[in-house]
Amino acid sequence: MNNSYLMVVENCQQTPKNDPANGKNEFYDFKRGLCVILNQEKFSETKNIKQKYNLRKGTEKDVNRLKSTFEDFGFKVEVSHNLDQPNFLRELKTIGGYSKEQYDCILVTILSHGKERTVVTSDCKDVKLEKVREEMCTPTLKGVVKMVVVQACQGDFLGREETDGPSGFTTKLSADLALDDLLNDSNNIRFSDFVMFVATIGKFQSVRNTKEGAWFIQTICDVLNEFDEIEWSDFTRKVKKLVFEKRGTVCGIENVVQVPEILHDTLKMKFQFRKKKNGDSIIRIFNTLSSREL
Repeated sequence: MNNSYLMVVENCQQTPKNDPANGKNEFYDFKRGLCVILNQEKFSETKNIKQKYNLRKGTEKDVNRLKSTFEDFGFKVEVSHNLDQPNFLRELKTIGGYSKEQYDCILVTILSHGKERTVVTSDCKDVKLEKVREEMCTPTLKGVVKMVVVQACQGDFLGREETDGPSGFTTKLSADLALDDLLNDSNNIRFSDFVMFVATIGKFQSVRNTKEGAWFIQTICDVLNEFDEIEWSDFTRKVKKLVFEKRGTVCGIENVVQVPEILHDTLKMKFQFRKKKNGDSIIRIFNTLSSREL
């Protein structure tokens, strides 16, 4: 009996090779992780700038918390502050030039103002999140787990829980204010093993406490510090739930709520953060692993 089947893509026909699952609980053990924190706190003011951005007070709390948290999980941590657009993109290109021989997992955390599907550099210029993905998903990083965490507003609306009235406000508050075209690239394999976790859904603001740091970033660190090891999907689900359950008052507006979002996820296998113990690896990736409910 012939088990092969016919795949049709528009007018093209192919007969693929069979690739049966082996059913094994194999996993890959990662030992070399890099965490890059791109912290935008101060923004330039020139006559040519169309929109001005406030000082991001409290962001140093997020930087310090991220640094200590991911060092506990065995990551090498690098921090860059107040990058203009050329230097921001140069930093991303440097990251995209690494290889699996250097790192098994690369986590980039962007702390800035933002607009929908963009982040803002220190010279008040936009960088699309799709551009961030493109720069990080390079052929040299094939097989490397690539994570991007974005703390930035994605619009002007302030989310609010209410029973009647408007669903949001366009008032500019003390927040991180801020995938248009498909990439013309046939090498779609390079976009695998990539995730992007964003503080808020499109068109909405994210909340940053000027004394305690951002809801999203502080919750990420709270969850990681709670467990010695935690699987990615459990981790993100718990972060989303905890952030969503927060309520606050911003500039007199009550019942403010925030909804984080997974913007991209092309991971082929499950993986697990694990705290550093006696030279243990920082992450495990599993083909099959039952996720526990949190």
